[in-house]
Amino acid sequence: PNPNAFLPPPPKASDPCSDITQSTRSHAAPSTDTPPKTFRFTSCFARYEQTNKHSGFSPLGPSLLTTDAGWGCTIRSGQMLLLNCLFVHFKGRRWRRSGAEDKVVGAGRLSKVKETDVLSMFFDSPSPKHSLSIHNIVREGASFGIVPGHWVGPYVLCQTFNKIFNKGGNSRAAEFLEAPIAMHLVAEAGGIPTLYRSRGYEAAGPSPWKPLLTLIPVTLGVTPSINPCYVPQILTVLSMPQSVGIIGGKPGSSVYVIGRQSDRILYLDPHTLKPCYSEGGKGQGTTDAQGEGEDIADSYFCDAIHHMLCGKLDPSLALGFYCRTKEDFNDLYGRLEALATKHPTTSLVSLAEEPQPEKDYNGLSTEIEGFQLY
Repeated sequence: PNPNAFLPPPPKASDPCSDITQSTRSHAAPSTDTPPKTFRFTSCFARYEQTNKHSGFSPLGPSLLTTDAGWGCTIRSGQMLLLNCLFVHFKGRRWRRSGAEDKVVGAGRLSKVKETDVLSMFFDSPSPKHSLSIHNIVREGASFGIVPGHWVGPYVLCQTFNKIFNKGGNSRAAEFLEAPIAMHLVAEAGGIPTLYRSRGYEAAGPSPWKPLLTLIPVTLGVTPSINPCYVPQILTVLSMPQSVGIIGGKPGSSVYVIGRQSDRILYLDPHTLKPCYSEGGKGQGTTDAQGEGEDIADSYFCDAIHHMLCGKLDPSLALGFYCRTKEDFNDLYGRLEALATKHPTTSLVSLAEEPQPEKDYNGLSTEIEGFQLY
């Protein structure tokens, strides 16, 4: 079937587009014979940013690699999640592209931030100004095992993002854009990850609340595809208003999942190789970002949405949630708690108000029912 054709019932994405029934390409103005719902679908998903694999960028450290073709899809999928989260943060969920810079509908309080201001954080450059570039992600992720030329899993990538945000690697860009954002990584050494409400509060700061991006890496089975018992929960998560998507995909091929339609997931695919864009000067595969900002912005926004059965997903995933306010976080906690209650033996994530204090075994007796412990 056509990978860009969708079937009813209407898609349920973390966006105000729940009654859209058809799909098209690009974000051109609607013609007189274009059904309103089709155009609404187009404008809804045309606002999603897509980072593809690139060639021709500055060498990645000692590896001297100038392309991420064949190994960088998870990093690009993660960049897409961060990029779209930042656009939600700065522009609001109702923002749509209309072909003109900063011409927005229902703009958030931070709508004065330009598209290129956000996009420049992801340009393929080792400069600290581009703090979420593949160069800086690879450098900061070296301590977790990220090596240029080798495929990366969602769990390791989330650890790297957490390090970048919480060490201040992202603060320069955030301060430049006058809008800090906090990150909370929910990760366990083994077993089901636990979202503690108190730790979410700590990550967002005491007062005032910082908008919070929560990442939850999960492993949902040991076979090439996720255990079928998790499919309804994944579809429910994608319908939550706080969702900013999932880093995942098919085995060995990562994509960015942005929504759902019935039992199918909607995703952006980073596997089309494009020339890189780097700021300041032209070179092989590069473009002057200042001189051609509009063209660069156009290249980062998608014109095609793909779909596949949710049950075909690889078991290794990372769930993303954005909470602008404390109330948003509490609502997310309640939704995930209700989902865990509905699936008590196969829950995606467990919930608790705060971690249990560690037990002190030093004062315990070494004699148990007549047995002496040595």
